[in-house]
Amino acid sequence: MMQAAEAVCHERGLSTIRLEVSTKNLVAIEFYRRLGYRTDGVLYGYYSWGEDAYSMHKPIVPTTSSPGAPPLTASSHPT
Repeated sequence: MMQAAEAVCHERGLSTIRLEVSTKNLVAIEFYRRLGYRTDGVLYGYYSWGEDAYSMHKPIVPTTSSPGAPPLTASSHPT
């Protein structure tokens, strides 16, 4: 599923894909790291129940870009 999401972002010319993951979800954090995602920081109280999350990102090489246009990004919110 992550490969499909990254492929769509790549096709749309996005430069970065972002996600948020619970700081307690160690399996998911390791999974994302193995896929090349890096932690940006902590989002304190991110979830409605007060749990913190890590903001993570992965650079994506765009297939097309408009000259002078700023890079685009995508964001997802897994639970």
